[in-house]
Amino acid sequence: MKRSLPPCYRPFQTSVLRNDFRRLAIYILLLTYFCYTFYHASRKPLSIVKTVLHRSSVNGQPKTVGFTSEGWKPFDSDNWSQLLGGLEYIYLFVYAVSMILRRGLIMGLWNSHTSLGNIIGSVIAGIYVETNWGASFYLPGLIMMVGALVVYLTVIEHPNMLVYNSPSSDKTGTQIPMSGSIYGENIDRDMSDKDGLRPLISNTEATRPISFIEAILLPSVFTYSLLLFFTKLVSYTFLYWLPNYLTIVEHVSAEQAAKLSVLFDVGGIIGGVLIGWFSDSQSNGQNLNEDEKTIKKRALACLVMLACAAPLLLAYRFMTSTNSLMSLILLTCCGSAINGPYALVTTAVSADLGTQSALLGRTRALATITSIIDGMGSLGAALGPLLTGLLVPYGWSVVFAMLITSDLLAMLMSIWIVVNSSRRQQRRTYYRLQSTITT
Repeated sequence: MKRSLPPCYRPFQTSVLRNDFRRLAIYILLLTYFCYTFYHASRKPLSIVKTVLHRSSVNGQPKTVGFTSEGWKPFDSDNWSQLLGGLEYIYLFVYAVSMILRRGLIMGLWNSHTSLGNIIGSVIAGIYVETNWGASFYLPGLIMMVGALVVYLTVIEHPNMLVYNSPSSDKTGTQIPMSGSIYGENIDRDMSDKDGLRPLISNTEATRPISFIEAILLPSVFTYSLLLFFTKLVSYTFLYWLPNYLTIVEHVSAEQAAKLSVLFDVGGIIGGVLIGWFSDSQSNGQNLNEDEKTIKKRALACLVMLACAAPLLLAYRFMTSTNSLMSLILLTCCGSAINGPYALVTTAVSADLGTQSALLGRTRALATITSIIDGMGSLGAALGPLLTGLLVPYGWSVVFAMLITSDLLAMLMSIWIVVNSSRRQQRRTYYRLQSTITT
């Protein structure tokens, strides 16, 4: 079936992109980034609006026992926290089920769309939460619709419809060839012979898609999945419950809580960039041994940040009620320490595990491994807000104990990865020396 071009593609191509490949590449990069940003902005309003769906304070003072004159049904009842936790769980669980170079720094910058979207969503929701909270939902939705319309009008359906001058072409105007090789079937597979090591997947199987079981049994895939599970549990608990926590503990308005919660996402951007830069140091995976070093380096970077997160969470719990500058700094630091590992695992680590030399160019493995890691992480993201809703009646100290426990479990997973990667490196070094001696 013949594919038709988008309605505005030709005028946009000639007037804005001017048939230039570099302009097209930059445009697609920015458009993709902001579409993801708009998507994340649409998720944030629920965490802001819940502060008016259930009123935890009146005129800055805590509610008295039995007070139900403010709030929206059914969230004005005594089981409001369970209802809100269940609402978030339903949304995030459906999302989770559907999931199932200098990579670190680049991906750290790229993943900032998550925190930027959360910031935009918080600002929009904060403006309307006290006056017209419905606008907190439909305005991000309208922004997403505009982004979708731009994509529909200007982006072609398939790369083989593209005819542009190559960025490396000469003045004769050589065009970019588009063929089925874009998926990388012709990757050089001689890398399997490096270090005299046997690849994890045989060369004869290189064209066959990797199965779920094969992917989960690859080194570090399942462990990194568990690491992301516990990390996203903490991150999404903050995402959906931080504004509510601020209104209850600091007795601020819903609008002020929305503004203060932005600091957590600002810290997330900083943490994502820092951990990506740190993990890139001496991480150039070119063969099996170098891949192992890269995976270990990423886990070590996660370990450092997760080790910082636990005391930061504890300190923030005791400093929040003081409404001081220190509590704001701690909130930003918590965002860095929690969202840093989350950003690294969902981007650079998934790409590392899905493109390691042992897979022999089986590019379909990347999608399978990424879906396993992200799917497991999304299950943690769904579980965190649900558990928080169940634990809130017992006090916020219990909630923070749950968050610190999850952080420590994530740290344990990173230690496991570092130790096992070191052992595999030692074994490979030993076998290589033995092979050298015998020859």
